[in-house]
Amino acid sequence: MRRLPLAAVMAVFFMLAPPVWGGSDCVPIQNIMDTIAEHYGEYLIGAGITAEGSVLRLFATPDGSTWTMIQTFPNGCSMPAGSGTDWEVLTPNLSRIKAGST
Repeated sequence: MRRLPLAAVMAVFFMLAPPVWGGSDCVPIQNIMDTIAEHYGEYLIGAGITAEGSVLRLFATPDGSTWTMIQTFPNGCSMPAGSGTDWEVLTPNLSRIKAGST
């Protein structure tokens, strides 16, 4: 199966999606999640909130061969923040972290 670059898939996705946020090209996060799962087999593996209040969500294939990061802004606008290959989950070496240090 030939895979299209994520940027191409997302560009088409945003162009075809009806404007749902007052005329912007943003789409609901669920629509993006469905597209990523269907086209890339990537599923949510992590999320966090930025200092500005956006939510960053990280999606990856089970083997880590591809990954995608989506940013959802406080106004509900969701868009790609990055994508790539060879995602690796690291386990922190807690013995190297000293109590009270940053």
